[in-house]
Amino acid sequence: MKKEVILLVLLFCVSFVFAKPEIVMNKEFQPGETLFAIMRGDFSTAISLDDVEFYQARKKIFVEDNLIYSNGSYYLYAYMNNAGNYTLKINKILYNDGGIKEMSVEENISVADKFLDGNMTTKILSIKPGFVYGSGIKQINLENKGNSEINIEYKYNDAADKFILNAGEVRKVEINVLPGLSHLNISSYSQFSIPIISSYVSNFTQNVSVEDDDLKTDPIYLNVYFNVNGNKEETVRLMNFAEKNITSISAVSNLSLFDTVNLDFLGAKEESNISLIFSSEREGYFKDMVLISYLIDKESKSISIPVEIYVLAENQSVETFSVDDNTCSESSGFLCLSNEYCDGDTMFASDGYCCLGVCKVYEAPGSGGGSYSWIIGLLILVVLGVGGYFAYRKYKKTVPKKPNEMVKLKTDEYQKRISGGISRS
Repeated sequence: MKKEVILLVLLFCVSFVFAKPEIVMNKEFQPGETLFAIMRGDFSTAISLDDVEFYQARKKIFVEDNLIYSNGSYYLYAYMNNAGNYTLKINKILYNDGGIKEMSVEENISVADKFLDGNMTTKILSIKPGFVYGSGIKQINLENKGNSEINIEYKYNDAADKFILNAGEVRKVEINVLPGLSHLNISSYSQFSIPIISSYVSNFTQNVSVEDDDLKTDPIYLNVYFNVNGNKEETVRLMNFAEKNITSISAVSNLSLFDTVNLDFLGAKEESNISLIFSSEREGYFKDMVLISYLIDKESKSISIPVEIYVLAENQSVETFSVDDNTCSESSGFLCLSNEYCDGDTMFASDGYCCLGVCKVYEAPGSGGGSYSWIIGLLILVVLGVGGYFAYRKYKKTVPKKPNEMVKLKTDEYQKRISGGISRS
């Protein structure tokens, strides 16, 4: 019984840790080093770079930094160029813990030289940028800002190298970004791990359309990868921040790349997940929009999630998929129209699905007779119509007369006969 109780307590503690946001980072740096921080938690709303602030002696200061969200965590880097004592603040963080709660994070940071061997020798490695976001070949700059040489050894996937970085020297490290989240690991006077996040996000996915603040989604945009004739399930969390219930929720696709999803009810301050199952019978790159409409207090509202969809060939590995940095025209290719397919090799360029062969128009089913089949069909209808018309005329002429018409005809003939109007033969 004791073991079960201890296990339940441990599970509760673990869930609590993951529910309430926490930040993991070093707190001591040398001038010129790069600050790396990870914040984990069950976030209810997005954190922007505007929410991240640096203070020195209670005065807000500018620090060059950047922030990104991936796989349930936020990654932050900042360049700590000047010695001094600082405070990092992240305000108004909303998170889930038996309901939506709010908190702020404060971390004290010390930036000072660390002299080696009791003299003025320093080893300072500056890493820029502090994370990589994108696909294809990317570059990271390593700079020795100390006054002595630094031994560098790095590893990323199958790429590895070691070298000496002299004082003031800058070395460029190129990596081919792997799908998903990975890390470039650098061993030197300390251990550094640089997040490498693969998700090609264009201006399209940054243009998130939100009509109001009642309903929010996590994520706020989607990047979907799957093979043609296959499918991919994506989970979207809906969060009701209003004091009233939301009803008649419907998620639809502009391009019909997933079936419509309906949710009847979402209570005030509650959340629920919906599953979107994407599928396609055509390869290519598609920009879609998930439109989520709903009713609140008898008023119709909506929110939209931009989606970029990469449908790969059946024999192409999703794990090794990447988007090229060059445009299609720079790769001597063509962007086929929506009614065309590529006869030849293809690639995913920075501006879309690129055909390195020839773009050809799709033929409609049963169109093997050529483009004149519709004319033949029309002529057949005309012939049938004319034939029907003459048959109808003939029918009208041969229809037997009614009894009253026959009586009138006989009466007229009799009147003409007795009046001499008709001669006898």
